[in-house]
Amino acid sequence: MFEAVPPEPVVPEAPEPELAPWAASAERPAFARPTPEPGNSLAITSLVLALVGLVLVFLSLGLAALLSMPFSIGAWVTGSLGRQQVAKGVTKAGDGIAHAGLVLGVVGVVLGVIGAVVWSLLLANGFDLEEFLREIEQGR
Repeated sequence: MFEAVPPEPVVPEAPEPELAPWAASAERPAFARPTPEPGNSLAITSLVLALVGLVLVFLSLGLAALLSMPFSIGAWVTGSLGRQQVAKGVTKAGDGIAHAGLVLGVVGVVLGVIGAVVWSLLLANGFDLEEFLREIEQGR
C-alpha cells in the first residue's frame, strides 16, 4: 500500500575556501617581519674607493699616483670607521667588506707612493717618456 519514499539526493556542501599557505587566518596570524638590519655604508664606500684607487695606479703604471692617493687614503679611513661601527655594535654587517677596503686602501697608498718615487727618480735622471713610448711602438 505505501511505497517507501526514495532517498533525497545528497547535495554536496560547498567546500570551504582554501587559504593560500601564506594567507593570514584566525589560526595563523599575519607574520610580522622584523625591520632589516642597517647596512654598513662606510664599508661599501671603503671598498669602492680602494678599487678605484688601485685601478688608477695599475692602469697608469704609477703615473696617476697623485690622483689615486686621495681614493686610497679615503678607503683606508672609511674602512677603519666601518670596522669601528661593527665593533661598537652600531651595525652587524660589513666587517669583512670594511676590512677588505681598509687593506686595499693601504695597498693603494703603498703602491701610489712607490709609483710616485719611481717616476720622480726616472724623470729626474733624464728619462724621456716620449722616446720610451716610441721604442715600445717600434718593438725594441
